[in-house]
Amino acid sequence: PPSQKWKSPYPHGNKIIAATDDRGTTHSIFHDTDMACTASLAEFMDLGPTQIAAAPEGRPTWGDKNARWSRAYAHFGLEVPKQRVRLLRGRRGEFVPYFNAGFVAFTEAPRDDGRRFGDLWLDTARDFDFNCAIANKRPWLDQITLPLTTARFGYDVRVLDEMHNYSLSHRLNYSKTPDATILHYHRHRFLCQAPQWPALRDTMIDRVPSAFRDPLDAYLAEVEAPPED
Repeated sequence: PPSQKWKSPYPHGNKIIAATDDRGTTHSIFHDTDMACTASLAEFMDLGPTQIAAAPEGRPTWGDKNARWSRAYAHFGLEVPKQRVRLLRGRRGEFVPYFNAGFVAFTEAPRDDGRRFGDLWLDTARDFDFNCAIANKRPWLDQITLPLTTARFGYDVRVLDEMHNYSLSHRLNYSKTPDATILHYHRHRFLCQAPQWPALRDTMIDRVPSAFRDPLDAYLAEVEAPPED
């Protein structure tokens, strides 16, 4: 669709705009490009008409201080939910509902007004961006407004475990990376250290058209080269 206007440039907003596309499906999943899927995602076909699924963020990157969440919810006439989720990195503390927007599964069921979840997320994000006087919205506007959207329009969140958004960045021991459904690798060098990488690499090679094999082989040789002493 045509590009949406934000209060200031916001490339991360592309995911929200993409979520508004009508793909003609009953369910959709948005996932970042720096993710590797290792298993079927058919489990999300059973999301109900007012459900989404997402995994908590690793750390409290926004709203840990200054009562920002209270102000954010109050902007829409809401109170902060009593529910807490357990964050997935660091101290793994409990926090207000706050999800990593790199993987979001949602129903495409329309509401009575014809709008679907993606439309509601975009409406919430743009309203919050333009009209809520609160600091440091970027780059977290998508993650801030995801739980605001669910609260505002009565969606339930299926809180996923770490296996559905397993962050590979800066792990101490990549040999112990579990068989996660989604590997969120952030940088290719982290993915190359995971035990799942050889199988993922071979699958990718098999699926890349022959015209692109030479540049792919050159790239793989570069990223898989052992570090120099």
